[in-house]
Amino acid sequence: HLQRLEHVGWVPNDRAKFESFWCDVLGLTITKEGQITDELTRYLFGVAGGATVVRYALDGQDAFELHVFHSPLPSDRKYQRSGINHICLHVANKAAFLAGLPPEVHQRVYPNPGGWTNAFIKDFESNWIEIRD
Repeated sequence: HLQRLEHVGWVPNDRAKFESFWCDVLGLTITKEGQITDELTRYLFGVAGGATVVRYALDGQDAFELHVFHSPLPSDRKYQRSGINHICLHVANKAAFLAGLPPEVHQRVYPNPGGWTNAFIKDFESNWIEIRD
């Protein structure tokens, strides 16, 4: 079952402006920064070139995950616009949650080279929802 909203994925127009507002004005802190591969950005987002991923927290709780794509985003894909690109929900058991969804719910599960899996579902407007346990 659904436990909580874990974080919101965001594609910024300008990372410096994002941090000026969310960090300098509202107090979020950077907790992690890394890279995701071309293979993963192609698979999950349909965008070539990989991305920098930055996690931000408020009072120690993850709030945002920024995706700064290394290649320009195509303008013809609704979910690749700047702004929120996904939300992440925390569930008690990811495999059981995914298995319990109706068959018409589109799912993508990607085995990450780091030894864990990314799992996403799409809502009725084709928005990606990441599932974690």
